Amino acid sequence: MHQSLCLCCDIPRLQPLTRVSLMIHHRERPKPTNTGRLLELSIGAEVRIHGRRDRNPVPPMDGGRYAVLFPGPGARVLEPTDSDLTLVVPDGTWRQCSRMLRQLPWLGELPRVVL
Repeated sequence: MHQSLCLCCDIPRLQPLTRVSLMIHHRERPKPTNTGRLLELSIGAEVRIHGRRDRNPVPPMDGGRYAVLFPGPGARVLEPTDSDLTLVVPDGTWRQCSRMLRQLPWLGELPRVVL
């Protein structure tokens, strides 16, 4: 991306009530068009990389409540009262994110939410 088009300095810094853990596919991370990077810069989301042989993301479980932002059977709408949970957000192409849920059993077992 051309430096003149960079908007990193213009990204607002927000303080969300809900914690966010971003699961970025390793092929998506270096792309200049990666929107997950905007989320990381804006809200300070925790970033975990998936798919590289030298890194296998471990579940971010710390005893709290977790949900994955991904549509599917049984997915419910995320409510304002859900601010006490950690939202795990897969980042990549549709196919990459679908595979993440299958390849990481702990991720596929999380309750699903949609916006």
